[in-house]
Amino acid sequence: MKLSIVVPAVNEEQNVGILATEIKKTLKTAKLDYELIFVDDGSTDGTRAALRALHAKDKNVKVLSFQKNTDTQKWKKRAKEKIKPMSPKPTKQ
Repeated sequence: MKLSIVVPAVNEEQNVGILATEIKKTLKTAKLDYELIFVDDGSTDGTRAALRALHAKDKNVKVLSFQKNTDTQKWKKRAKEKIKPMSPKPTKQ
């Protein structure tokens, strides 16, 4: 099974790495394929740089960045566009 996890972040420079590590550990233990999509919603600290560093180390980590805080519906729409389609699971006939 493949999971797409979307995490909004605003000024979370100190926390995104910790959160990504914990999520990845849990998914690895569960043996799940995943993509982790962080949405930087207008951070003014080093969140964007921290997220780019996470992506550079792990291509399963994706980053959407907005220059300023945006409407929740807007970033949800952009996140859905970024999610890779999952292959349907074969059904028994």
